[in-house]
This record gives sequence, C-alpha cells and structure tokens, in this order.
Amino acid sequence: MADTPDYAQVQPSRRSKRSRRVALSAAIASGVAVAAIVTVTTNVLSKPETSSSGSGTASVSSARASAPEPIEKLWPAAVHEVPAKLPDGRKVRPRLMVDTTKVLLTAEASFEKANGLYTYDVNNGEVTKLADISLPAGTILFPDGFTTGQGRVAWWTARGTDDKRTADIWTVPTTGGKPQLVASAPLPPASSAGFVTGIAITPDRLAWSAGNEGVFTVDINGGQPQRVEGTQGQHILSWPWVGSPGTVGSNEAPFQSVMNIETGEKRSQTALRSGSPVACGITLCVTHPDRSMVAQVQGRDGRARYEMDVAGVAPQPLQLDRFLSAQLPDRALVHDVQTGVSAEIRGIDTRTRYRARAGSNIALFARGDKFVVVDLTAIH
Repeated sequence: MADTPDYAQVQPSRRSKRSRRVALSAAIASGVAVAAIVTVTTNVLSKPETSSSGSGTASVSSARASAPEPIEKLWPAAVHEVPAKLPDGRKVRPRLMVDTTKVLLTAEASFEKANGLYTYDVNNGEVTKLADISLPAGTILFPDGFTTGQGRVAWWTARGTDDKRTADIWTVPTTGGKPQLVASAPLPPASSAGFVTGIAITPDRLAWSAGNEGVFTVDINGGQPQRVEGTQGQHILSWPWVGSPGTVGSNEAPFQSVMNIETGEKRSQTALRSGSPVACGITLCVTHPDRSMVAQVQGRDGRARYEMDVAGVAPQPLQLDRFLSAQLPDRALVHDVQTGVSAEIRGIDTRTRYRARAGSNIALFARGDKFVVVDLTAIH
C-alpha cells in the first residue's frame, strides 16, 4: 500500500511519532519479499456440509480450514529473511516485491525519513541502489505509499503547512535512475483512511485516492491531474477496483463495498449471511458473528466457503483477494482464504506489527535483526 492527495499504504499497528503529530498520515509500509514460485495443490478443506434456508439465501458451510503448518515447510519458496541494515549500517525497510527475486528497500536517514531506494536479491543477498530520494523544501510528510507496476516504482511526499499541503507524486524505473516528479496536487484533509489512501500504476496513467475526495489520475509522464467521476469517498483497492471504507485507522473491515472504475460493476457486503466483516477483497469477505474467533469465509454472493479461526486478526483488506495475516503473542499466521491453508511464523518480534496494505504483494514481520518477508505472489 501511500499518501499523495492521500495514498495510504502499508502500515504498522504502532503509530509513529510523525503520524501522531500529523494526524493520520498514511501508514508506513510493510515490506518486501520472496522470490521463486511454489505451487500449492494440497486439498485442505474437510468435506463441506451445506444447508440452504431458501431461495436467495446463502448456504452455511461446516467445512473447516486446515491446522497451520510452519511456513518454511508449507511455502518454502515464498519466505525470506532480509537484513534490517545495509552494509554501511543504515536501517532499511522492506516495501514490496519488485519482481520474483528482488525486494524493494528504502534506506532511512532517520526515523521514517527515507532517502534512498535499493533492491535486495533474495537469491544471492546482493544489494543494488536504484535512486536517491530528494525532498522538496518544506516537506512535512516523507516518502510513503510505495507501489510498483509497468516497470516503475511510485510513492508520494507532501509539503507545506498544517493548514495547506501539496502532495508530490514520484516515479522511478525499477531498473534505477533519477526520480521523476509526475504530479503535484492539493492534499485534502485526511479521512479516517489517511491522506493518500492508495496508488496504482496503469499502462498510461498514474492513479491515486486522496482523503475522502475520491480517485484522481494523471498521464504517467506528467500533466494535470483529473478526478474520476463517481468516486468520492472511494479508495484504491486493486486497480481498477476501488471501495470503502479505506484501510488506515479503521476499526471495521475496509472495502466492504467495492466498485470497478472501468466497468461500473458494484459489489457490496449486503449478501453476506451473518456476522461483521473482518476482511474483504474483490470477491471474498471474512465475517465473524458476535466477535467470535470462528469466522466464515464467504463469497460476495453470500455463499459460505468454510470456517476459520481469526484469533489475532485485525481489520484489514484481503491482500491479492486471498491472504489474511494474524499476529498472536507467540507467532504470526498467514491465511490463504482461497484454499483454507494457513502458515505460521515463529520467533517474531510481537512488539512490532505491520498491517496489511491494499495492493501490497508481501506480508512483513520482524524477527531479531532481520525482516521476514513473505512473497504472496509466489504462492500458487
């Protein structure tokens, strides 16, 4: 997941000093990860027993998700340890998988103030510099909202005063180079989801969602930003899907309602049979009745898939319409809600939590002096 007219992305559960000081700046991102491809073909669900209460009413399934297995055993090609520092001693933060072998890192000049982009090769540990990050005079919100697509990395910063802010949106090729300032636009007041709540890169345009003002786009090479009609209050989930509510700072599941900007198709959670959503994606939602730790995985059409344990799960988007992360006192879990498979990660630092970000392709955890990065795109 950013902030340019409000692009909120990847966010830790503990609020930083800056984000407390600047009311809901977009959450600092979760990191990188994994290369290689692993194929999961395990048939994990017990045979479902369903019943229907009538026409137009969703069925209830008694199928249960399988017990968690160690992630190194279940998805060995999708889990990597990434050092928390560069060879010169500077701290880094994993942001995304740039491709199947390289993790995007930001080097930090000081807490949450990224000043360089690097990649970490998960095969050989090689660190490569992509770009220096320069900050315009008066910058008050520092690089965040990193996303990738179409051979580019994008992020946002903001400058000005507490009363009047301008968002600057940047890109750089994934092969490296000088960052390009693609657009500058007034930064609206933060919504409950943050300032800039999502960024997406399409073949010819850069898109972002800002506060409660909706979705904006600009030519990928720069120009005048344009608002997308009918998107007020919407936040980017996974292009071309947007929805509400947004991710950051919400005590309810984000993206309970979604809309395809290109086709106009809308999907809501009204068809869900029971319970409050704890996580939603484009086609699925996870709901739990009366805050029970046993939840139902349901399609947007209300069809129940199976039950699963949601202990340690905070409200979050389903990453890639599929993955749900949880953190318990002694371990972390990554649930694949499409298959019912769950992986556990032991030995993590439970004092630090990185929340899932809409559009992110990794799950991130801290362990000792390293990060554990799970490349969600490597799980098939």
